[in-house]
Amino acid sequence: MIFFEINEIGPTPGVSKRNMNKILKGVWTVGVQWWHAKIRPKHFTQAGADEYRYRDPSIKYQLRKLRKFGHERPMVFTGRGEKMAATGRITANKNRGRVIMDAPVFNFKPLGYDKPLREQLLRISPDDLTVLTRIMKKKFLSSVKSLKGKRKRRIK
Repeated sequence: MIFFEINEIGPTPGVSKRNMNKILKGVWTVGVQWWHAKIRPKHFTQAGADEYRYRDPSIKYQLRKLRKFGHERPMVFTGRGEKMAATGRITANKNRGRVIMDAPVFNFKPLGYDKPLREQLLRISPDDLTVLTRIMKKKFLSSVKSLKGKRKRRIK
């Protein structure tokens, strides 16, 4: 018998398709978790409204919210929707990641709006996209690096 040692060289050496799918699922999971923990809460602040360019609600609505609840926070009236959006189920596969938030209050269109509030909640700024891409890339490279290495194969 003759044995050869083969070192694979390439963008993902030693990573099978199954392992690559697991890596991609992990990458998407990390990205969605970061969005849910860091970006979602910004949508309920005035700084977030400026960053994501929300349409200003009517003065009448703002005054009613201030008088009744004592705040002028965007996308928040009673706070129920914000609390509902805080809990989410994160799912991912090799192609995408999702967070499923049981917050039906964001599916409605306010008077004078052409799109539901969900559209505003899911906006992402170019700066956030850059950070999110960097986080996902770092996770991908560290996952590949952990699987990377020399493999020995027996060839008969």
